[in-house]
Amino acid sequence: MRIAKKLSFLSSITTCMLLQNFDAYADVYYDLGNNNGLFYSISNEQVTITYTYSTGDIEIPAEIDGYTVTAIGYRAFHLREEMTSISLPEGLVTIEDEAFAGCESLKSIVIPRSVEEIGSCALGYDFIAMQITVGSKYSDFTIYGYYDTAAEIYANENGFTFIALDEQTTTTTDPIATTTTTMTTTVESQTQTSATTLSTLCGDVNLDRDIDLRDAVLLQKYAVEMVEFDPQQIKNGDCNGDGQTDAQDAASLMRFLVQMTAVLPEINGDETMS
Repeated sequence: MRIAKKLSFLSSITTCMLLQNFDAYADVYYDLGNNNGLFYSISNEQVTITYTYSTGDIEIPAEIDGYTVTAIGYRAFHLREEMTSISLPEGLVTIEDEAFAGCESLKSIVIPRSVEEIGSCALGYDFIAMQITVGSKYSDFTIYGYYDTAAEIYANENGFTFIALDEQTTTTTDPIATTTTTMTTTVESQTQTSATTLSTLCGDVNLDRDIDLRDAVLLQKYAVEMVEFDPQQIKNGDCNGDGQTDAQDAASLMRFLVQMTAVLPEINGDETMS
């Protein structure tokens, strides 16, 4: 009888503790099924994206339930082999270890200026190969970001191509005259705006009658409202043929540049190369 009473008492204590823990975490985890199939957690009024079952082009919202999305969790998107592009919001602070490892169709990513930390093998790494050979990565992965940020540091430390979305100012000093000269380089300096030389080539958003990475960078900057386009640039920027010019068009343009699609505009993937 004493043993039975003792077990009953312990069972009550355990049940009480479980209920208390459940109450503490009952409002923490959610399934955001109506927004690209994202799963996430909320802690200290900040959102961490933890998983998704979606493929293709994925857009992470800046806020969920009024809370800022600040982190992409550990292995949150790993092995999403059919994910072709990811749009990250300004306000994101952390991309945790191996967050995008094994996303072989993800050829590039734009890192917001707000990101302060990018974990080990978070971007551009082959997850399966990593289990056999340490440091296996995709050789054709490109990071778009800002100078002197976590994006540039991660790209340099891991040997990935880095393309800046902002201006870089360098200073040189004449040892004789002790004068300082400032030089500024920027993507927009390539833009030709003369009305007599306007290009009507889809994807040519800098209007230089050619389609290259400079157009991709400029289109990304337009998508995040860093620059303004004139009507011709907006028309040329509609790379997926949906009548709008936005981040999805930037993804279509990148697929064209890496020869994943044959022509522009890319409509519903119909022009995907075999």
